Amino acid sequence: ALVFIVLLFAIIQAISSENAPKHTTKHRKSKSSPANKRQPEIANINIKKGAVGEQIIKVEALGKLDRSQYHYFHNLIIPHNGATTQIDNIIVSPFGVFVIEAKYYEGWIFGGKQQKTWWHTKSRYEKYPFTNPLHQNYAHIKALEQLIRQPENRFHSIVVFTHRDCQLRTELPANVCLTKQFIPYVQQFTKPIIAPDQIQRICKILSQPEWEATPERLAQHIQSLNQRP
Repeated sequence: ALVFIVLLFAIIQAISSENAPKHTTKHRKSKSSPANKRQPEIANINIKKGAVGEQIIKVEALGKLDRSQYHYFHNLIIPHNGATTQIDNIIVSPFGVFVIEAKYYEGWIFGGKQQKTWWHTKSRYEKYPFTNPLHQNYAHIKALEQLIRQPENRFHSIVVFTHRDCQLRTELPANVCLTKQFIPYVQQFTKPIIAPDQIQRICKILSQPEWEATPERLAQHIQSLNQRP
């Protein structure tokens, strides 16, 4: 019940922010507001939407996966290449480490596995670019490789579009899916590749308080993102 209340509250917050006036491709560009001045605002909106997607994945994972085999972690900020990276959801299991990037986008999604930029389209006049989440999640996996000292072949990258009114409009690999396909995708991996003692060690590392996305650490992470070229 508590998880459902948290999820409901997060969705209400996201809907409120989505209903606020937005700039679309139909609007004129503002002469007094350069694009770089809107970067912190855009980052904050994306973080709010990400929080909703994260909670949806959390409900799915905790409610439908065997907790004796699947160990769930969420919203961690870990070091990577002299900076930090934020990871939405991680599931540690004998069948591999699942790294899940959640996207809470309404409308149509267009993209390709190798394309750097994908597109989120809500209407004829609302078309927004975003970084290929597969590339984004690969960076998360490389950071986790260093942190938990596991080879890349023990990781599974998954991108989940969690909004109920989202549609994937181009052919994408199976690890890019909607919420209803997420759990079946995880459960198709049945061959154990990580020993129990290694699972225990990985979970101990990921449970350390220093990786928790506290408000202070999150603010520092956002600031570092805004300062990147």
